[in-house]
Amino acid sequence: MKNTMRAIAKTNKGIGVSLIEVPAPKPKNNEVLIKIKRSAICGTDIHFFNWTKTGQKFLAGKEFPVVIGHELSGVIVDVGTKADENRIGQRVSFETHPYCGECAACRIGNKHVCFHLNDYGIYRNGGFAEFKVAPENTVYVLPENVSFEQGALYEPGGVAMYAFEDSQMNPGDGVVVYGCGYIGLMVMQIFRACGAGTVIGLDINEFRLNIAKEYADVTINPMKEPAISIINETLSAHGGADIIIEATGASSVYDQIFKIARPGASIILLGHPNDNVSINIMDDINMKNLTIKGHYGRSIWSSWDKLNALVSKNQIDLESTVTHTYTLSQYQEAFEMSTKDSVKILFNHEIE
Repeated sequence: MKNTMRAIAKTNKGIGVSLIEVPAPKPKNNEVLIKIKRSAICGTDIHFFNWTKTGQKFLAGKEFPVVIGHELSGVIVDVGTKADENRIGQRVSFETHPYCGECAACRIGNKHVCFHLNDYGIYRNGGFAEFKVAPENTVYVLPENVSFEQGALYEPGGVAMYAFEDSQMNPGDGVVVYGCGYIGLMVMQIFRACGAGTVIGLDINEFRLNIAKEYADVTINPMKEPAISIINETLSAHGGADIIIEATGASSVYDQIFKIARPGASIILLGHPNDNVSINIMDDINMKNLTIKGHYGRSIWSSWDKLNALVSKNQIDLESTVTHTYTLSQYQEAFEMSTKDSVKILFNHEIE
């Protein structure tokens, strides 16, 4: 193995990323070395590329360069001195949130928000590279019938699954999904596969709305249609939406979601707004007895196992909304496409 490798990194403050040579990693102690086969661009990576307020917040105080990317799959090719040698050759996906296993959060089952998180691709080097080291306890073995393309998408797919888990959906529930990006579309697939009644998808991007028609009963562009009245009329028998998933990060969505929620509804917040949001606690939440859950990552390993059960039995298809695939050398084109008509964009690390 050579001493350096290619990687896509954030090299300075400002718009853009670069393809650079960095030292090739070597596994230590309980780490494994993964030869990356596929990786995928996440919304966080796009924040870094565009250098938004969110991107700046995540990398505040970090020294450049930072290798980005955290949605990946590959094969374990080496292990550290304290890791299991039998892992060599395993096809794996990867949990972005390395956890200590000992803090109060980890002890009560909240490893994904461990007090000592140091997320890959954000606070430490990520996976848009030829190789990646990771703690042995953060890799997830893929079934043989799951492709590397789908394996790279277990991480974002797990976010969608965690939203389902926390929603406490009942069969026949009316589900409204704000945002038809990759996670929003996966939310629709999972809820439909698990018995949702009516699924409504909203987005201002017509390209994504058109794709959402495959998974949603009703699609709405709130810039062109009266979203609140359409939703409330469609779900009138429920008294409004039973479950609302916010997957846009747009602060303007909060002007709508409390007007469509039925009393006792569940609201799951997946998007990270760049700006502060104004909410009337008494009228919008307390008087309607709403349950609101903030989300970051996946439940480890509950979300992974539930997602894997659906994927391996072909009940959902994580790859179905991959719209573009590039090589690492085509990184500039890939990131530019991420701001255009696209959903999920992959890097194939095996071709040039």
